Amino acid sequence: MGSFFNIDPWFFASYVHQAWRKTSSQSPNNCSLPSRDKKQNFLSLQYHRIVTFDQKDTEMKSLTLNRNQPRKAVILPTMRGERIGLIQHGCSVLKVDGPGDEWTGIVLLDAPISHNYTASKNHGFSPTYLASNPFFGGCEDFATSPAASIHGLTYNPATVSNRGMLDELVHYWTQETPQIFTASKPTLRAISYYPLKIVAAEWVNYIAVMGMSVREYELSTTFSGDLIAQLEKLNTNLRILQGWRRRVLSTQAKLRRTIRFIENHVDHKHPSEDWDVLVEDFEFIRTGVAEHGERLEAMVSVVTSTAALIEGRRSLTEKENVTRLTILAVVFLPLSYIESLFSMLDDFRPGGPHFWVYFAIAVPMAFMVGLIAKPPVSTVKNMVGRIGEKIAALVRDY
Repeated sequence: MGSFFNIDPWFFASYVHQAWRKTSSQSPNNCSLPSRDKKQNFLSLQYHRIVTFDQKDTEMKSLTLNRNQPRKAVILPTMRGERIGLIQHGCSVLKVDGPGDEWTGIVLLDAPISHNYTASKNHGFSPTYLASNPFFGGCEDFATSPAASIHGLTYNPATVSNRGMLDELVHYWTQETPQIFTASKPTLRAISYYPLKIVAAEWVNYIAVMGMSVREYELSTTFSGDLIAQLEKLNTNLRILQGWRRRVLSTQAKLRRTIRFIENHVDHKHPSEDWDVLVEDFEFIRTGVAEHGERLEAMVSVVTSTAALIEGRRSLTEKENVTRLTILAVVFLPLSYIESLFSMLDDFRPGGPHFWVYFAIAVPMAFMVGLIAKPPVSTVKNMVGRIGEKIAALVRDY
């Protein structure tokens, strides 16, 4: 097909990209410069669909969704009793002009989300079944007209988000044709309009997950008496926040590429309100991601500072415990020494006639050693001050 239509191989490479980053190769979207994006005659979209998994106690954090084009799936820690997953998705749109008014539109998109995954390396790459549901019931249905029945098939907006993008595109195209679309000679932006709208709706759910994550880690910075457990929890949160930092950078790069495409295809001679709204929507999404990213970035320093405070508090507690043990050792060493001396004679054994001598010697000695080990400096200062005041008063009276 690529040879027949003379298609740029970059179009296929932008969709068929690797699920995980490797040192041996790089994803085309990560090495594409804005100058190349401006010249290309296709749209490449990378986004995430958000799901909630039914299995709440799963220990897996990263999976690969099994399909013709494997996609990465990341399972976030439990938030408000839910296990939320971010599943990588892609969509590429191309328009090829033919002779006369002929044209061909090619859309590469992902199938509906299945429940079959492959575990990561830590779990032996084993097949895994995880049932899931759309987050918040799916993305918003932005159609302005009610669902229509086409060729005997009724498309229910309430169930569109449970399906793949192909079903969603059929749903929207059968309801309403974009104002910028002309059947005789459509433009690339006209064919890309609904994929962009669908992806924008998915990004809104992504921002909602970011907001929940910020709230979760803000609440978790308060700590109780179990310092070791709280320190481990903060270390875990720090690793999660660092993961969000990398994720936000990747998300911002995807949004910048999409916004560049929209801006490059603005027709100043024939302005379109629908296309201008798309620019506004994606600018809003980019701002939301940036704001939540800054809050998550700020939480990294907060968690780091809190962990340092807990570590310092634990060090002080350990120092106090060592001091107490030292005092106990200093106090009880004389007692044990005197006891070992008196135990040599039967008269000083417990119950013997001279057993009282042990207390008469050991108790005063322990008291003296305790004063030497931890002298009451403040008490002595107060006593010296009172004695000095009384002497001064006597001198004045004399």
